[in-house]
Amino acid sequence: MRDDETLEMTSALAVLAARSTTIPRLVRRLAERIAETLALVELELGVGEADVYRSRKRDGWEAVLVDPKPRVRSGAATRPCARVELEGGDGHLALTTEGVELSPAVVRAVARVAEAGVIHCRLLERVAQSARGAHENGSRLRRALHDASTAEDPIAASPAMRALLTQLDAVAGHDATVLLVGETGTGKEVLARRLHRLSGRTGAFVKLNCGALPEGLVESELFGHEPGAFTGAHRVHHGRFERANGGTLLLDEVGELPLAAQVKLLRTLQEQEVERVGGEHAIAVDVRVVAATHRDLAAMVAAGRFREDLYYRLSVIGFAVPPLRQRAEDVAPLARALARRLAERLGVPEPELDARVLGLLARYPWPGNVRQLANALERAMILAPADPGRELELHLNPGVGPGGPQAAAGPTSTGLRELTAELARTQIRAALVECRGRVYGERGAASKLGLKPSTLQDQIRRLGLAADAARARRG
Repeated sequence: MRDDETLEMTSALAVLAARSTTIPRLVRRLAERIAETLALVELELGVGEADVYRSRKRDGWEAVLVDPKPRVRSGAATRPCARVELEGGDGHLALTTEGVELSPAVVRAVARVAEAGVIHCRLLERVAQSARGAHENGSRLRRALHDASTAEDPIAASPAMRALLTQLDAVAGHDATVLLVGETGTGKEVLARRLHRLSGRTGAFVKLNCGALPEGLVESELFGHEPGAFTGAHRVHHGRFERANGGTLLLDEVGELPLAAQVKLLRTLQEQEVERVGGEHAIAVDVRVVAATHRDLAAMVAAGRFREDLYYRLSVIGFAVPPLRQRAEDVAPLARALARRLAERLGVPEPELDARVLGLLARYPWPGNVRQLANALERAMILAPADPGRELELHLNPGVGPGGPQAAAGPTSTGLRELTAELARTQIRAALVECRGRVYGERGAASKLGLKPSTLQDQIRRLGLAADAARARRG
């Protein structure tokens, strides 16, 4: 190339470099422009020790991250390739052409433009990262203010919950790790938020469901990662520990953590510092950890599925959260509070929970605990008529699991069979009244309930509802 052609090309490349916002875009633009002047087939730009970007003519000049190890070139497939180290010593540039030897001066000129473009892109990334950090800090502050203004204390009308809250409040001001053990849906997150609110910590309350993440992403979410830590990691990612710095981190379902992540978690709890995936330096953090689980961690330790040292570290202070079936006194105030919140969210009138409804709720064993109670009320409120005096029709299933049939036979419940029969009577009686005692036909009670008419007739006889059906027919 003549000197004037080299100058023209490098000037055009400098303009493109200044307009590039990311390194892959820079590589692609440089390759496309050089190909207009030279018989270029491939451009390779190494940035640092780990990141190597390659742009090929046969791939439409799409820039991709490739293996940083040098390739072995052989035989007839070998094309002229000119390679120079970047002047800053932080990478290299390699240009491969179709049978054209490039002068060292041309390659060095392109390398200087490429290095300037890399510096430009890194500066833009730092600015963007600072802006994201400021945005995240603002979001955390807004969430903290929202949590403080809308925080709701756990309902504690039962002796079991009152005793638990007394103990919980006593340790709120300390930094010791707390382990909350209880069935799914018992309100462990609500208790963790109360701990944070009473702790006096000024940082954010951050939560992570350890069972909801693929195993390969757990460490990245907990501890963060550096650019280039793995494919697709193009920028710094702050983990949950960094986001919770100065505040509280809830590790929900901590028993689902893979063993590899348990090792790093133990070290973080001991040292109060994290090391991002792909990072080389430890970052100090001040985080109060609250762990929650529905599993028997001691049994998991015995089975070799949970580290013993981590178990003892997490359970410095441990609390057992009682299931709803052992807190019968809490059901009515919980139902009223949930109904009030649901009415605001759904935009419907708040229902009146009469003695009949509260009685049904109090006798049900609630295998899904508070979460199941909220779901049952929401369904009933959505399906109920839209008048203020409407009655709720609850559809409760016996369920299985820790709060299922076994619990129903316990001292705090009335027996699952009796409760199920009472629920069936309520639903069939309401259907008979609505259908004026008619059982058969499209407008009959059987169709409304989704039952065969013969099955409904049998239920009416078995549950002693024949008189109710007769009254409904008379209107």
